[in-house]
Amino acid sequence: MWPFNQEPKPGEFDLDRYQLTPDEERQIGIAFDTFLDWDGRRIGKEVHSEEVHRGLIAHGLWNYAEQKMVSADFFWREGREVHVNQAISSIKKAYAIYHLPIYMFDLATYEETIGRLVAAGDAYRAFLQAHTQYELSEFDHLLLRDRNLGEAVRNAEERTSAL
Repeated sequence: MWPFNQEPKPGEFDLDRYQLTPDEERQIGIAFDTFLDWDGRRIGKEVHSEEVHRGLIAHGLWNYAEQKMVSADFFWREGREVHVNQAISSIKKAYAIYHLPIYMFDLATYEETIGRLVAAGDAYRAFLQAHTQYELSEFDHLLLRDRNLGEAVRNAEERTSAL
């Protein structure tokens, strides 16, 4: 399935090392097919810069993680934890592929959801540190257009003092 059907060239980004699930791959494909730029133009499958390529892959993984968190609300105990753990796995891959600090915030909230408070606190602190050191690109602003970064920072500061 595109964008996974081409072998990487030497020195090129190798997506295989992240061991994506078929569901994650499908969601990434959707991100490439439906993501719009500021002008409302579909980004699609044309050749992109490395930043855009990685960013769209990470955005697809984030979207998949969010879907797993929504589906977790329909389960109790073990079933819920399975879905949250899938979300955690996907958001970790998203951050490994594209180091957008908000993914660390998402990781923290997912960890906190299932009571892993130490891991959540560590992720909140990592988010706050990464956020202060990270310079957002124009493309990052596109990825964040539906997110409230200021609110995430405030929430992370509150949660780190509470945990």
